[in-house]
Amino acid sequence: MVLAAWLPLLAAIGCGDDAPKGKAPPAPKNLAHQRLHAPGEVRLTSAGAEPRVRLRYRLEPGQYQGFRTSVSVKHRAAGQTSSLTAVLDWERRVTGVSAGWAQAEVSVRKVRLARPASIREDVVRRLMAMSLRFAIDARGRARATARGAATARTRATARGAARGTGLAAPMTNGILEILTAPLPADAVGHGATWERYEPVTLTLPKTNLKVRLGVRTRYTLALIKRGGRERYAQITSRIQLTAHSPGPTPGASRAAWAAGPRVTGGGQGTGEIKIDLNHATVVSAKSDITLDLSLIEKSRTRTLKQTTTTSTRAINLRPRPRRPRPRPTGSTPHPYPTPPRPAAPG
Repeated sequence: MVLAAWLPLLAAIGCGDDAPKGKAPPAPKNLAHQRLHAPGEVRLTSAGAEPRVRLRYRLEPGQYQGFRTSVSVKHRAAGQTSSLTAVLDWERRVTGVSAGWAQAEVSVRKVRLARPASIREDVVRRLMAMSLRFAIDARGRARATARGAATARTRATARGAARGTGLAAPMTNGILEILTAPLPADAVGHGATWERYEPVTLTLPKTNLKVRLGVRTRYTLALIKRGGRERYAQITSRIQLTAHSPGPTPGASRAAWAAGPRVTGGGQGTGEIKIDLNHATVVSAKSDITLDLSLIEKSRTRTLKQTTTTSTRAINLRPRPRRPRPRPTGSTPHPYPTPPRPAAPG
């Protein structure tokens, strides 16, 4: 799955438990030492059994898909545990394809559930205002310059969500953005495996501390037959996360390392995505990831432990009419075409 879909809610790190530390921890390892291949690139480790198929997603201008996603977040900080839950319907449109890259848009259609009740109004307002845009190819790879791209209104909304309820942040970062697993370039069969390493830099709220999060994901393919032929591709994944903060410059004294601030820890999780091979579209996806971080500053430690669970399935969601694109004064208007309603998955 897309890296951002695994990113946690980090706002609570600013109010974690305090505990004194008696000695300076070792300096964090360089991220480059943990790379098996170029960041973001897929490395095929086994092609699997015969017969093999070349896995690709269908990306055509006017393509439309509806999804329903459930999100549950539980985090513990400052000795207290809190839970956030939401269920929402959202849509993804492919507005154009150029040189193998598809331009896509994502927006929320309806927020069906948001708990606790005290955050519902704020969550619904922020999510309904979102309109994300990005670029992907048929292998599920996102352009680095396009990932997370959005209108100025959306960026402001996302920042407000992170400062406010904290629930909209993981949705903005990945659940609504892209629903794909990266696919290998070569044909693969049942039992095939591949992996990807991807580093990301985050800024922790309340501290402005930059944290590098290394995410290594290993994928395994199962081809499911119906009527004697391969009908679905089920891709399961195992995720390892390692947090690294820049810390003092190389050669700094142990006292400088002890003073921090630094972030250590990591996490792990699992995921699964099911692809309809007849239509080359996603049928369902789910994930479960736990992150355990420690913020070390001035020989004290604040901790955050968080579990995020998501479940998504394709639904028949009727496309809503689109407004005509603005045109120069005096030009002949042409309504933006409404894509046809897709067939039911499966």
